[in-house]
Amino acid sequence: MNRPLALFLLLAFCLSWVCYFFLLNGKAPQQIALLAGWGPGMAAVLTSLIYSKPLKQLGLALQKPSYLLAGYFLPLLYAIPVYAAIWLFGIAGLNNGFEANYLKLFTLGHLLPVVAAIGEELGWRGFLYPKLTQKNGRFMAALLTGLIISVWHFPAVIAAVYQGPPTWYVLSCYTLTVISLSFLSAWLRDRSGSTWPGVLLQASHHFYISNFLNQLTNPSLNSAYVYGEFGIGLSIATFVIASLLWLKHEKTLPTIKQYSMA
Repeated sequence: MNRPLALFLLLAFCLSWVCYFFLLNGKAPQQIALLAGWGPGMAAVLTSLIYSKPLKQLGLALQKPSYLLAGYFLPLLYAIPVYAAIWLFGIAGLNNGFEANYLKLFTLGHLLPVVAAIGEELGWRGFLYPKLTQKNGRFMAALLTGLIISVWHFPAVIAAVYQGPPTWYVLSCYTLTVISLSFLSAWLRDRSGSTWPGVLLQASHHFYISNFLNQLTNPSLNSAYVYGEFGIGLSIATFVIASLLWLKHEKTLPTIKQYSMA
C-alpha cells in the first residue's frame, strides 16, 4: 500500500470513527453524524494537499451531465420493485395514512442527503476508487472500495440494530448492498469522469428508501428481514442491477481512459 492511500484510509476512519464514538455515547448532538459522513471527503482533500496533487483529480469537473440523471433514477430502478413486492404479497402493508408536503419533501428533503453524499463520494470515488484501480483493475477496485465502505459504516449500523433481525444478518445484507452500490458508483465514475453522478446516486438511495418508501410502509413482525437498507430484498435488487450494468461495462473497458492519479 502506497503512502497517500494509507494516509487517506487512516484519516477517513479516524475522522469519522471519532465522531461516531462521541455520537453513540451520547456526548455529541445528532448533527455530528453529518461531520462523520464528511470524514472520507476531508481525508481526500487533506491527502491531496499534503502530496501536492491537484484537487481536480477528485472528479470535481462535470463532464457528462446526462449521467446525473442516471445517478438520480437508478435507486428507483432497484427499490420500487422491492417495495411493490412486499406490499403486493403482504410482507408489509402500505401506509395509506402517510401525508407530507411533497414539494418540500422532494426538494429540501433531498438537500441533507446530497450534502452528506458529497463528503463520502469525494473520498470513496474521488480518491479511493481511482487509486485502487491503478494496480488492481476496475473490478477489484470496486469490490475493495465496497468492502472498505461497509467496514467504515459498521459502528453506525451496529448501533442502529435495536431489535428485529440479528446483527450478523443485518451486516451481511448491508455489506452486499454497499458492495453492489460500489459497483454502480464505479460505473458512474468511469462513464462520466466525475464524482457528481455518484453523489446523486447515494443521496437518492438514502432519500427514497429512508425518507419516502420506508414511510409508505407499515412494517409487520418479520418484514424487517426483507425491506429497508438492512433487508435482503434491497441487497438482491442492487446486486442484480449492478451485475447487469457491470457485465456490459467490462466489455467496453478498453475504450475508457485509465485513471492516472499518482
